[in-house]
Amino acid sequence: MPEPSLKPPPGTKNAASSILGTLLRLAWPVVLTTLLTQLMLLADAFWIGRLQIQGALAAIGISGAVYGVLMTVAQLITTPAVAYVGRYTGEGNSTLARGALFHSIIICLILSVVLSVVGLFSSTYILQGLSASPEIAILGEPYLKILFLILPFAWLGTLGLTVIQSTGDYKRPLVVLIFSIAVNLILDPILILGLLGFPRLGTLGAGIATGIATLFNLMGAFLILNRKRLLGISALRWKVVANFLKVGFGSMICVVIWPVSVLVVFYIVGLSEGAVGTAAQDAFTVGTRIIAVFYAFLTGLSTATQALIRRSLAARSVQTARRVTTTAALWGTVFQILLSFLAFTFAAEIISVFSPGSKDAVTIGTQYLKIIAPFLLAAPISAAFKGALFGAGKVLGPTIASVAGNLAVKIPLTLILSLVADLGPTGVWLAIGISLVIEALLSGIGYFSGKWTGIRQ
Repeated sequence: MPEPSLKPPPGTKNAASSILGTLLRLAWPVVLTTLLTQLMLLADAFWIGRLQIQGALAAIGISGAVYGVLMTVAQLITTPAVAYVGRYTGEGNSTLARGALFHSIIICLILSVVLSVVGLFSSTYILQGLSASPEIAILGEPYLKILFLILPFAWLGTLGLTVIQSTGDYKRPLVVLIFSIAVNLILDPILILGLLGFPRLGTLGAGIATGIATLFNLMGAFLILNRKRLLGISALRWKVVANFLKVGFGSMICVVIWPVSVLVVFYIVGLSEGAVGTAAQDAFTVGTRIIAVFYAFLTGLSTATQALIRRSLAARSVQTARRVTTTAALWGTVFQILLSFLAFTFAAEIISVFSPGSKDAVTIGTQYLKIIAPFLLAAPISAAFKGALFGAGKVLGPTIASVAGNLAVKIPLTLILSLVADLGPTGVWLAIGISLVIEALLSGIGYFSGKWTGIRQ
């Protein structure tokens, strides 16, 4: 799929608006796809909140965080699949494209089934270790077991839709995603609350709804792949398998860091005494899912920046590459100011929608959004810098920034502020915000060094 033009050339009056328009055209499919996925998670939280059972939100939050880690591990397969299938499809070599997809599917099946089986037998212990109370573990166990059960189908569906997009077909994967999310949105209230004669299944109902939607995702993806004649069986070559894993490992490390840190923070949030720990984990569940919706546009922004940086550097136009990064950072910040203003101003109202009847969760969640809202202004800057570095093929810098921000800063600082300084959940929220700023600063150091352009400043 040819990348949109950046005309008029840099230096003209309309260059900035041209770059902005191109960024938006590249970003919107990613933004919409990410946003729809996050809205499905919000819908789970909304209907679980209607149960008005303390700890129910925390149960799906912790389970969802575990599932989030496992879904990012899928990058180990999707990254090389996109690279090779997209390349061979673009070259018109359908035989090699089918072979690459076949190897991806085999690796995907083996790894996901192993993780699924291990998870099914360990889900109880995982929840007991992360939950603030035994009640949360009990509520979350059915939901988490279903998520582990559907993991192979989720990985295969994600692999299929991502590969289709790599061939330049963005519309049909989006249609499949919209349909599967619609199924989930319809089934959520019916199964969770027990409407239309169905039993009231609570968190189990949320898991079943997610499972059915995941199956629709998988079926839609493979129907499209079959029509594109990309499905087929080829000889299994272990050298190809090893190469795939090597290519995907770096990408997986980059994306798995954030969900792992979220999982650890869930545990730390629950260390508050008594009901406060449960309410804090409820609040963190809602707050995290709301902020994930905000991050949908950042995902698109970073992806679009990467694409335009690659094009600019391929044309040996460092000036254009810098304009792209500046435009992405500037307009991303403008949009984030609006989102942060809404999150800060209407924090109590937003949290109340998902936590009716839980005053503690509303109070703690409101505090979370108000504290984190100003810090989120660092996120679009970080996304732009990382997009530039990734687009230039410089993976090490963004990886170091992510590891430092999420693991070396966020986790220790969360423990220090919440437990040592005895700030409780407030200390956790502050630590998360500070880690965002540190990550942006480190990404900026990598960007302003100029090494990504091949020119030392």
